[in-house]
Amino acid sequence: MHIKIPNFLSKEECKLIEKISLEKEQEILSLPVYDNFFSGTTDRHQNYNLLNFVPEIDITSKIFNLPIMQDEDECWIQCWINILNKGEGIPMHNHGHPENIFYSCNVFISGPNDCFTFYDDIGHVPNRVGELHLIDCHLFHGVKENINDQPRLSIAFDIHFSDPKDFENYKQRIVHAKRN
Repeated sequence: MHIKIPNFLSKEECKLIEKISLEKEQEILSLPVYDNFFSGTTDRHQNYNLLNFVPEIDITSKIFNLPIMQDEDECWIQCWINILNKGEGIPMHNHGHPENIFYSCNVFISGPNDCFTFYDDIGHVPNRVGELHLIDCHLFHGVKENINDQPRLSIAFDIHFSDPKDFENYKQRIVHAKRN
């Protein structure tokens, strides 16, 4: 499954996320590293939730407005920023394990015009500011190394349909959302 939603976030919302994320980058980088598989802010994804940094953008309502969420009244969201500076990329990976079923999402925030995300099902996809890619948690995806001086920013989030209460750092990384 792979759903593309243009303009999930407005250009103004993406500019605000970019500003706040770059201001918070050093704070995020001071958090513990998860496993050294990723680099930079991505490897700290289990220690915070980006939704708490941008309360002025109601991302949870936007999630509940997605057609695929029409029958859901609550979910648990883990959200983080990927700031890929020159020389950094995101190796091919997926977010799920065989016993897990949830959605994984990616929204391009800012960066060079020539960057792409690779998805195992459809190949290289040009990044468009504010565009959401919602995929099955088992789909492999990744981003090639950033060769530009300009950082590439995207937000990633996982949408769980049952409480992942056994997750390490649960209180820091999970936001429980209910439909308004």
